[in-house]
Amino acid sequence: MDKTEVKNTNSTLIKNIYDFLKNGDKQIKYSPSKDIVLLLGNTGSGKSTLTHYISGNAHKLLSQEVEEGTGEYVIVDQQDKISSASTIVSQTIYPDLVEDATTNTIYYDCPGFSDTRSAAHEIAATYFIKKVIDSASAVKMVFVVSHHSVTRGADRQDFILMLQHATDFIKQMDKFKNSIALVVTKIENRYIGNKLVSDEKVINTIGHYLEQAKRDIDEHPEMVNTAGKSSDSKEKVLSLLDIFLSKGENGQYTRIGIFRKPNEAGSISDIELMKQGKISLENLTNKNIQFIKVTDNDFGYTISAKSKVHISGLTEEINKTIVKQLLDIGREVKEHCIAQEGKNSDLENLISTFQNLREPFSKLQESAIKDTITPEMFIREIDTYIKNSKISISDQYIQAVQKEGDYINFLNLVSNKSIKNHKSSLLAAGLSNLTEYLNESHLFYNVLKSMHQRLSAFDIQKNRNKYNTIHVNELKDLFQSSIFIEIDTIFKEHSHMKEMKLGTSKLKLLNKVLDETLKYQIKIINPKIDKVIVRGVNVQLSDLSDLLNNNDIKFLEIYALNKMFIDTNFDLTGREIQMTIVAPVWEVIGNQSIILDGKPGMDHSPSKARSGTGYGENGFDGRPGEPGGPAGHFIGIGKHFINEEYLHISANGGNGGSGQDGGDGAEGHDGAHCPTSCRNSDGLLVTIFYNTDDAEYYGGTGGHGGNGGASGYGGLKGSIYIKKVGRESGMIQAQQTARDGYPGEIGLGGSSGKGGRYFYYKVRNYIGFVHTTSFEPINKWGRDGIPGSDGSNEWGRRDTWILKKLINLSNAVIEYKNYLLSNINNNLQESMLKTFLSEIDNNQTSVTQPTNRKRRNVINFTDIENSEEQLKNINMHEHDPTEIESQNNDRYVSDRKENYNLALHYHLQDSKHVPSNLFLETERIKQRPSKPIFPISVQLENMKTEKHTNINNQYSSINLHGNLLLSEMVLKKFMGKETWLNNDYKRSSKERMSSAHDLAYSYYLEH
Repeated sequence: MDKTEVKNTNSTLIKNIYDFLKNGDKQIKYSPSKDIVLLLGNTGSGKSTLTHYISGNAHKLLSQEVEEGTGEYVIVDQQDKISSASTIVSQTIYPDLVEDATTNTIYYDCPGFSDTRSAAHEIAATYFIKKVIDSASAVKMVFVVSHHSVTRGADRQDFILMLQHATDFIKQMDKFKNSIALVVTKIENRYIGNKLVSDEKVINTIGHYLEQAKRDIDEHPEMVNTAGKSSDSKEKVLSLLDIFLSKGENGQYTRIGIFRKPNEAGSISDIELMKQGKISLENLTNKNIQFIKVTDNDFGYTISAKSKVHISGLTEEINKTIVKQLLDIGREVKEHCIAQEGKNSDLENLISTFQNLREPFSKLQESAIKDTITPEMFIREIDTYIKNSKISISDQYIQAVQKEGDYINFLNLVSNKSIKNHKSSLLAAGLSNLTEYLNESHLFYNVLKSMHQRLSAFDIQKNRNKYNTIHVNELKDLFQSSIFIEIDTIFKEHSHMKEMKLGTSKLKLLNKVLDETLKYQIKIINPKIDKVIVRGVNVQLSDLSDLLNNNDIKFLEIYALNKMFIDTNFDLTGREIQMTIVAPVWEVIGNQSIILDGKPGMDHSPSKARSGTGYGENGFDGRPGEPGGPAGHFIGIGKHFINEEYLHISANGGNGGSGQDGGDGAEGHDGAHCPTSCRNSDGLLVTIFYNTDDAEYYGGTGGHGGNGGASGYGGLKGSIYIKKVGRESGMIQAQQTARDGYPGEIGLGGSSGKGGRYFYYKVRNYIGFVHTTSFEPINKWGRDGIPGSDGSNEWGRRDTWILKKLINLSNAVIEYKNYLLSNINNNLQESMLKTFLSEIDNNQTSVTQPTNRKRRNVINFTDIENSEEQLKNINMHEHDPTEIESQNNDRYVSDRKENYNLALHYHLQDSKHVPSNLFLETERIKQRPSKPIFPISVQLENMKTEKHTNINNQYSSINLHGNLLLSEMVLKKFMGKETWLNNDYKRSSKERMSSAHDLAYSYYLEH
């Protein structure tokens, strides 16, 4: 036989061994009871017949005469489990479970110790005996020999061989001394005269034979100490013989039983001789020996030297099977992960998931490559990783690998040394596909996270409305824009991404990142005329400037799922606006202020009251100052605050207005009671008499000055409540001021009017008709008016007012929860948002709101209701927002250029309209009805199967470009794929269509 033939023969034998092991796993039955009786012995000793006989299955056994008229009978069974052709060829391949239905005793008919068929039978038989014992709790052992092997004058080699196998099998003979018995089968029915030799006589004869054998072995230990046997073989054999020779109180052998040959034809259960013999054997197995608990090291399992030579080849075959099964497990794990990818958009969760999987599997693969791990440990570790990761894969894969591991362990055991696995690389190869997928996925989601963070930065977000509508003729410029430069930088940092094969889930998520970060998607709702709610993923304060031109707005609530950019000053002085901002991340751009101060009291016009106008008229009192208005209120909740020290929030009450100055008093009349016009005169009257008429006339009193108006009251201060939640909670670094408004200036009192001047009146009459009159002022004046008092006039002074409705923290939190929960499923930051939501719930908060000058109404919100249960009943897909769109970003442009609009989105799986997953949709200025827009995967599959159809007819110019994902454009640009936008991009629409189609199709075929 040449080397090739030898190799082929060995290969066939190894395959047979492997087949025996696998078939046995399918056929063998394990006992539901943990106590079993093992029937052990050499091939042809009659174990199978004995097993059925004593287990109550004698009705299945038939006695047949060998040849008519000879009087020699053999036992055959109807199930063909007993060999009747030869005593050297065993019918039993695997341990056969047989149950005694009467006593519920479980018997195992074990394969013979010296199976003559092949190494395959020997290895398989030994393996499954071990499996049966490993599954048991306690055992009894019945050793079976044929009568011929314990008969004087006969060849005792068969008996010696059984003793050697038995002592190799039982490591601790003393432990099992009460659980061992011997049954001698095929007893000839001898008669003395007409009387059958009794069982007792036969057993005594066997006992005498065993005693003689014991003496012979003691004198000639070489009988059992053959080459390769341990030095204590003789002692163990003698100990076993002592157990067989145990006697009872009556001096009878209690551990030896006999199984006679039948003495007539027919069913064994109907033969009287066989019935009586069964009773004795039942007493032997049920009463004379006991069940003994087993442990791992109680038994030894050996195979012959000729079988051991095949262990190395069998190990290699098992390793190949393990590799195949590992590939199956890897495929199952991969499919599990892909399914999770399809259900999950949370980048942090995806990164964590793949990190937790890639690390152990990569280390395990590395250990296999370095040959530092045994196959059984390798398999055990895989099972542990899968269970710890809660990956639900079919048990058959793990069980199959574990079974292969059991084979390896068994081969280690019977070879008496640890098998060196020279094919460790095969084990490593079994995980190669899985580890490659896990490593690539982990990298991909880290890149997506970096992209999401970078594209969420303010310098990108401030220009995001530029990417909402893209003209076809501007796409080339788009690739040269800052946004694509940023994306290009990210891809260059991870250049090995070009080798990745991205499935639908990953493309969808890439698309989702671009959609969420680049699409202008601020939404507002107006639940009431005085209330506006602003919602978005990333919100800029500057986006809301035009919104606040509406003076009816008193409540402004801003809810962001990711970032709130405070990028402009918000001066809302006097608007009495109550403002809420809730966002996980706050970022202050530059030095910014949010001013919610109250309206200052208006100054009076004119600033001075009317003065007196008539002589001596009093000046009017100045009016009190106008009160300052109440400040607004601010509530902010966040987790991360960036540059918060550059933010100033004020909610100061408005300062009171100044009191009006009092009017001045008017001056009094000069000489107010003068009887004439109070002027000098000369007359020509001639009189002969001389007389005089003198009088003094006083000046009028001056008018009083008006009192100055009292100062206007300052407005009530507002409240500022900013809460940091989570581990980041602590001191708020943003500057905050909230105080009552200062009182206004008091009005000054009016000046008093000056009193009139006194005059002296003279009249002179002389003889000769001479008459003269004169008024002469004198240094004497009337009383001045009284000056007005500063700020003393409070008549009509008004107190400041209070806000009629107050901001409600509880409602704001519920509103945010409502918004968050309706958008949390498949969110890129789902775990972060869940944590944020939980941290909001766990924070106890209170807000103080002023009502008047003497009292403050404290509103506690420590029992903010948990609205999560209520929101379970909310339709998560129901939206009633009005999208804010810049006038410069109309969905259709005024010229007739084609343009890509990012406002309509279609799910990758079907054409259902959903509010996410960005697509570039081609529209013309004429809103013509278009054909259905198919998912790109469907289009590409159609392209693949319908290459010969007219593409232009199947996909119109209206929707062809519309299904080209922005993410695919990114991939084509930055993963080394040429784009169709070249120097002739100004070709006709049909030509451009064809180029786009060819590109998409070729890209699909390449991947």
